[in-house]
Amino acid sequence: MPIIMFIKNLNQREKNILIVCVVVAFGAAVYVMVIEPAATYWKTQNGELEAKIGQFEKDKRILNTYKKFGSEYSRYQDFVVSSSGEEEESRKVLGEIERISKESSCYVSNVKPQMSKKIDRYKEIFFEITTEGNIGQITKFLYSVETSTERLRVKRFTIIPKSGGATLKGTFIISKLIAPRS
Repeated sequence: MPIIMFIKNLNQREKNILIVCVVVAFGAAVYVMVIEPAATYWKTQNGELEAKIGQFEKDKRILNTYKKFGSEYSRYQDFVVSSSGEEEESRKVLGEIERISKESSCYVSNVKPQMSKKIDRYKEIFFEITTEGNIGQITKFLYSVETSTERLRVKRFTIIPKSGGATLKGTFIISKLIAPRS
């Protein structure tokens, strides 16, 4: 009770100063014990949340890219049809080359199957084709091979003039990508 007696003995000005000091001390204590730790906690939580949002956005972009690749893969997978074997695909390719040579009036003098090459899950088969014809016929042959429904590709070619005349001799390495059996 000495504190109450002490306060009663103070004049009005001293009481006001004491009240202001107590309020400031209480405010400082509340700031140091409550507000500052809460603000630090919220800043930490906000930083962690922003980091997680950033990671989420990154994962979302990766997922969208993955979906895009998946749709691209399925779109192109229709072109690379799963085959029942390399022999059947070779037969189809040879039939297509025969059809193209007739269509372009280009004489095919030699066809040699080459070694196939495995690329990831796919296999690429190769053929060495030797043709004869004029520049228009060989050009039409090359264009027809590249735009074939069998998705053939000319990997390498050599065209040389045949002795005497406008006839050219072309040697082409033609390939086709085939999918493994499902």
